[in-house]
Amino acid sequence: MFGASIRSKRFGRPTRAVQIVLVSLLVFAPDVCRACDSGTVRDAALRAEREAYRLCVFVDSGDEAAAGEIARMNSRLDDLEAELNVEVVRVNVDEPGIDWKTYGIPSAPPETPVAALIGVGGFPRQAFVLDHWQPYPTDAELDAIKSSPIREKIKDGIVSHWAVLLYSPGDPSLGADGTRPDGIFEAVEEEWAEKQSPGVVTVRFDRSDPAERMLRAFTGIEPGGPAWAGIVFGRGKALAPPLTGSAITQENLGRLLDRLVAQCTCLQESTVLGLDIPMTWDARLEEVVAALEPVGGYYETVLDPVGQVSPQLAPAPAAAPPQPEAGGHVLYLAVIAAVVVAFAALAGTGFVIYRARREGA
Repeated sequence: MFGASIRSKRFGRPTRAVQIVLVSLLVFAPDVCRACDSGTVRDAALRAEREAYRLCVFVDSGDEAAAGEIARMNSRLDDLEAELNVEVVRVNVDEPGIDWKTYGIPSAPPETPVAALIGVGGFPRQAFVLDHWQPYPTDAELDAIKSSPIREKIKDGIVSHWAVLLYSPGDPSLGADGTRPDGIFEAVEEEWAEKQSPGVVTVRFDRSDPAERMLRAFTGIEPGGPAWAGIVFGRGKALAPPLTGSAITQENLGRLLDRLVAQCTCLQESTVLGLDIPMTWDARLEEVVAALEPVGGYYETVLDPVGQVSPQLAPAPAAAPPQPEAGGHVLYLAVIAAVVVAFAALAGTGFVIYRARREGA
């Protein structure tokens, strides 16, 4: 009855209800539906394009010195062997018709020149400023945008393990919200070494390290704030939401990891579950990822340190993860995206059923 009622005639033109749902999906979730045939959420993340950031240089159109500065930035960030998901863009602030919301700011900068690293995320997608420099980032600051010791460890962890637990201890004076026992992360590593070989690895980073300015800005960690923990998977995508303070437990970390082994669907897909970290991705890793394919349906493929592949059945989808305590930064944009997409899809489905029953009656 349902199958017959949603068509004008067999293989004919769909009814208005179906048309509304199809248009809604095209408008609200084009990127969400791209990788629904890519196995698990982690499989999809290994194949999805990384989100690009813009290092925007805001200057006057008559600023002749800006060209030299932009050339210096490009030469410092360009690398033939490791692609950085950041591009340098010049913005002449005195040109008419600029939509400043596309740069994550309400209006033109009050002073120029100034440079800002700008990303895009959330649902609906909107720009946000990750960091800024005035007048321009120095060579050392450009190097810090491109790479850092912790981000290199994250890449190594992605290759040698199934996912990375990124952890930054907080202020010990905060009590339960400060540093977390190392035993929590050791227990998660032991559990997932058996559950999803080769398991996960913990990467700790010091939020006070100047070399990690980019990672600190991305996570939104405050110097004297609570402990912070997140999951990094795929090609450097941080899973939302992160955990803070006393919410960092073995159970909660496990629930977040369970989302990655779930079957990739339009409502649970890597592009709406997190945000990409600004960092390089070298050709060797790209070649290994390109060689991976889910086998025999929904299978999970695991990278080992030498780039070989061992297929394993993906576990069944898990329950939704717990909500973290207050904190975090741009990663919470991804949470909003997932909720809105799920609501739109459920509302559309309910509307189709309602119309179908009315037409049947």
